[in-house]
Amino acid sequence: MLKNKKAIQLSINFIVTLIIALVVFSMGIVFFNRFFRSAEEIRETLDESTKQQMQDIMFSTSEQVIVYPSSLTIEANNNGIFGVGVLNTGGTGTFNLNKEIYKCYNANGYDMDCVDDEGNDFVELLSEISKNIKSNDQGIFEVNVYVKRNAPPGKYAISIEIKSDSAQYGEKHLVYITVP
Repeated sequence: MLKNKKAIQLSINFIVTLIIALVVFSMGIVFFNRFFRSAEEIRETLDESTKQQMQDIMFSTSEQVIVYPSSLTIEANNNGIFGVGVLNTGGTGTFNLNKEIYKCYNANGYDMDCVDDEGNDFVELLSEISKNIKSNDQGIFEVNVYVKRNAPPGKYAISIEIKSDSAQYGEKHLVYITVP
């Protein structure tokens, strides 16, 4: 009878220790996830300092359209963002953003396909299509760039064009996305 009592007591101690260990382990996992999730938040909008830099560039140059930054390095299965600033020097109007993958180069600098075997682009571009901008005012288009998981390493040239009333406004620009 004494042996059974000690065996039951030993089993209960083991189960209690196991439960405490699992609780501590679970709390560690939760803490780890929260810490790294907040450290790697996806940047989906331009920060205020970048917008301020763009405004300063627009007012200090004679260019009607600027792109900032003009090159990004984005790993596969990640995203980045760049801005297209428009300084309206005419009357109030609607400005349309046209963006497309212009050309793709592999790591050696040779042309490569910009689409996979199924015809899908390796790089996805998401943004507003149009903005209404008042006379002598400025607007900023935020363009999110998502590099798909199957994108081969290389450089992807993105053509940026702004149109107002179907006519080109400002110069065309190229943005370079480097996938390491």
